[in-house]
Amino acid sequence: LGVDNGDPKNMSRPPRNPQEKIMQKPFVLHFLTTGLFIGVCVVAAFILTLVNDGWTWWGTNTGWHHASTIAFATLVVVQLINTFSARSFTQSAFRIPLGGNILLVVAVITSLLMVGIIIYTPLSSVLHTTTLGWNDWMIVLGFSLLPLLFQEIIKWRKRNTISCE
Repeated sequence: LGVDNGDPKNMSRPPRNPQEKIMQKPFVLHFLTTGLFIGVCVVAAFILTLVNDGWTWWGTNTGWHHASTIAFATLVVVQLINTFSARSFTQSAFRIPLGGNILLVVAVITSLLMVGIIIYTPLSSVLHTTTLGWNDWMIVLGFSLLPLLFQEIIKWRKRNTISCE
């Protein structure tokens, strides 16, 4: 993200008041709510997988490795998707061209390959991960896209609030 192109509208905005704190309440709340929402999505994917694997409060419980693998994959994928959303606080992630930051794209692809290595190679026995099937990846992708949707709604509201003022 550090080598990403700047927002072309930055120079048309008035400068920030030098007396203002850099980390203002809306800025901090944005990151806290995003982090909390991501955490809820990861835990929800974990619990859904445990329940789907037959987990109960009182019975023999198996599937911990499968559920933790789902949670791990969800956490990684949600963070990778979030990098595209974090490129702008107001502009939609779908409006910013991917080619503008080829290093970010390479980093995301490399990270996904590393997840594949952790899950689908003999390294999985060392790290206690299990292989994931298509249905598992649908759970990972579904829970990973929810924070993006959350961010896009917030950005849409910001754009509409700013344009109405």
